[in-house]
Amino acid sequence: MENSSFSSTVMSYNPNEPWTREQEIAVYKSIKMNLEDIRHATNSVNLKFKAIQKEMHVTDALVNAIELKSTAVDQRD
Repeated sequence: MENSSFSSTVMSYNPNEPWTREQEIAVYKSIKMNLEDIRHATNSVNLKFKAIQKEMHVTDALVNAIELKSTAVDQRD
């Protein structure tokens, strides 16, 4: 079942006319696929966030090293 079919099935839901077993399975499969897509996207965002954190730690370490070197040079003068 495609998303448009899923949407039309959900939008046309009538509690007085229950879904067939086929419709139910199709809706559940579509929901499962959507949740899997969300999980993959979340994992991707988490990996990018971790990479950014590593870059920030490296940048912070470089800034600290530059500041220490600058302080050492100032103290020699």
